[in-house]
Amino acid sequence: MALVTATLLFIGEGGNVFGGIQPNMWGSAFRAYDKATGNVLWETNLPTGTTGGPMTYLHEGAQYIVVPIGGEDYPAEWVALGLP
Repeated sequence: MALVTATLLFIGEGGNVFGGIQPNMWGSAFRAYDKATGNVLWETNLPTGTTGGPMTYLHEGAQYIVVPIGGEDYPAEWVALGLP
């Protein structure tokens, strides 16, 4: 799942929470793409893959992206990332 803003697309690689036939096919990258060009503007590696779509919220004037992560060997949790 993805999060789309006016100019950006946020999307993460899926986790192995549902299993799979290839042990190394899952990723942990989370990226922000420029919608106009498709270029990666930012990326980070999370502790494990995403398990759902990211959300955004504003708190005290700062914007955050929150994404659920988890895996077969990693407990489910939420990761919050602050935007500049």
